[in-house]
Amino acid sequence: MATAKSTTTNEGASAKQTKPKKKPGRKSTKVKLPEGLIPIEEETWLLAPLTLTLMRHNYTSVQNKVLMSILECLQNILRQMLNAGNGVSSLATVQRGEIANEKGGLSFNLDFRSFGIDRNHYNELRSSLKMLPAIPVEIPFKSKEGKRYRKVTSLCDVFIPEEKYKTYVVVHIDKEVAEKLVTFELGWHRLGKEVVTSSNNKYTQRIYMYITAWTRVGRSVMSSQELRKWLQLEDKYREFRKLAARVLDPAQKELEELARAGYCDCYFTYEKKYTGYKKAGEPDQIEFRIYKSPKLVNNEDQAVFDRQYEQLQNMIMKHFGFTQREIESLMKRINEQNIQEMITKVSTIYMMVHDDEKGEIKDIKAYVYKAMDNFLNETMDSYEEIKD
Repeated sequence: MATAKSTTTNEGASAKQTKPKKKPGRKSTKVKLPEGLIPIEEETWLLAPLTLTLMRHNYTSVQNKVLMSILECLQNILRQMLNAGNGVSSLATVQRGEIANEKGGLSFNLDFRSFGIDRNHYNELRSSLKMLPAIPVEIPFKSKEGKRYRKVTSLCDVFIPEEKYKTYVVVHIDKEVAEKLVTFELGWHRLGKEVVTSSNNKYTQRIYMYITAWTRVGRSVMSSQELRKWLQLEDKYREFRKLAARVLDPAQKELEELARAGYCDCYFTYEKKYTGYKKAGEPDQIEFRIYKSPKLVNNEDQAVFDRQYEQLQNMIMKHFGFTQREIESLMKRINEQNIQEMITKVSTIYMMVHDDEKGEIKDIKAYVYKAMDNFLNETMDSYEEIKD
């Protein structure tokens, strides 16, 4: 809003003299919001397997935007798996690229417009795409015997048309890699595509993807060394204060600004954790405290979870006669990562109790509660182990 100018020179001088001086050394902590932001009411919500979120890589911000478009192409198959509740995928449904993937993996065309990148930067985008097959990724891998590994590979091959005005790329993902990405064996969560594509800070993008997986729980703890490995910073920012200043603090400020303005569904704060007598330097752990945006709205994936949550709660109330306090003690530990497993577990426990014709279970209510309580404790520990 325009303000009237003083017509008296002395008045102007007086105004200058009485204007409070800025305190030296004080800087605004407000982050300039990027252009092209989408309100969370209009956000493109994507289902993200935890396997993909915890994948270690050193992608640029542009390559992270490409990763979001790849994830978007997998949404139909991921939603089918979620709705079926069996985690079985059919890669044959994602063979839409103009160049077929003869090895049985995934093939699809990606239009440059889907990356959220200005046309003036398409040459930079082409360069980033050319580098994708050469950048190693480490994917969490669990064998049939339950043993954990890190599969080191590359995410995809790309086919870039030589014609200058062809603004798309053909992406191929090998079947073995695709089968590890298109799985809910470690759990799943949802994230906003535009939150990632609107940011040009690769660490903001990565940390946002991470904290969305633990929004419902409200916290997550990661060892300092695991954080460095996950972000590929083992040999960079050797002093933790520099890592905090260059990585954690800018991401925290940007995500909080976005969340409070209604352009992001969550944000975080963090706390350094030390063991023993050490109270400074490299912390042993980083505890992320995760908060929902004040302007968070319901969405399709939230509705799916809410239906599952209600179904599970009704099953427990109907079959086992727990008190409201006992039910709340169990349900407060339910999240997107363990709800499907818990539904299956409750069904199994019910059948076991129902088929106990010999009456070997003396106190059914106590037995069932302990079984559920132990199972939830184990699943929470399992998700923490994934990050260690």
